[in-house]
Amino acid sequence: MTTATLTTKGQITIPVDVRKRMGLDAGDRVEFIELAEGEFAI
Repeated sequence: MTTATLTTKGQITIPVDVRKRMGLDAGDRVEFIELAEGEFAI
């Protein structure tokens, strides 16, 4: 399992291995979708 840390500004850096597997590049936008109460997907 890969983890990330939330900063005091509410920012998270998506780990490089996750970005590669998701095909994300600098400048890409992500959307958070609530699947169930307290459960989200990117």
